[in-house]
Amino acid sequence: MNDIKINQLGRYVGIIQRASMTALNHRLNLPGLTASNVNLLLFVNEHQKVTAKTVATQLAINKGLVSREFTILTNNGYIKKSINVNDRRNTWIVLTVKGQNACHEISQLLTSWWQEQLKKANCQNQQVLYSELNKLASSIIGTSLKPQEK
Repeated sequence: MNDIKINQLGRYVGIIQRASMTALNHRLNLPGLTASNVNLLLFVNEHQKVTAKTVATQLAINKGLVSREFTILTNNGYIKKSINVNDRRNTWIVLTVKGQNACHEISQLLTSWWQEQLKKANCQNQQVLYSELNKLASSIIGTSLKPQEK
């Protein structure tokens, strides 16, 4: 791939990310949730219980931002923190029932939006697209990203 085309990848990914977050912010009607903290909430939902460090690493974002967003999510009743009994230096982040319900609604909104976009773009081989993006993201963060299975 020539340099001009490969340099467009970041632009395309940025456009897709901003458009999906804007759409989610417009469709989301849950108090205290924004497109930014929704990604963290969905990550906790996928993994059942995690540490802030794991979230920051796996989502390739600043740990301070994760901490601030977790404070918002905790104050709004979507997550709770519990001490890891095996290693008291770590705190587990887990969903509350309110958080579980929010994740279900968010998942429906995102699924609907992505289906609309993929259909409009006439993306025929979605499995290849998903697989290649998963490999790229895994390589960037230096760890395997397992597909979400729920």
